[in-house]
Amino acid sequence: MSDSDPSNAGEAPVETPLMVVELKKKYSADQLKKLRKGKGKLYRNVRKLVDELTTGEGAPEKVQPVVIVVQEKGDDGWW
Repeated sequence: MSDSDPSNAGEAPVETPLMVVELKKKYSADQLKKLRKGKGKLYRNVRKLVDELTTGEGAPEKVQPVVIVVQEKGDDGWW
């Protein structure tokens, strides 16, 4: 795919710094569902974290925070 904008011809694309946050705790399916809907305690905690990362001291001017939930709690029962 080519970029047809002549204003930045010959220049490297400018990339916005990316901040990746790994949440190590395991979360229930219900908590993750609420997070996707923008509800619940986990959502509020993530929102607070993102706000702190984007507005806190030492944060780059243009950062796109990315939150990755790594693991979902499995069933405690047998197969």
